[in-house]
Amino acid sequence: MMYAVARNRMENDLEGLRAQMMEAAKEHGMQHPLVLFYSREIDRVHTALLAEQYSTMCG
Repeated sequence: MMYAVARNRMENDLEGLRAQMMEAAKEHGMQHPLVLFYSREIDRVHTALLAEQYSTMCG
């Protein structure tokens, strides 16, 4: 059960970061440091989500 809650939170975080990144890109352009920051944060959360899925599957 705890895994489902953590997964849902991470997925919500990803969606929120994606929305913020898209807004920043519209306002500032794709190469703006804020857009790149959001992109790195998305990568970080996505990697954590994949690691959590892997550890759950592999025990």
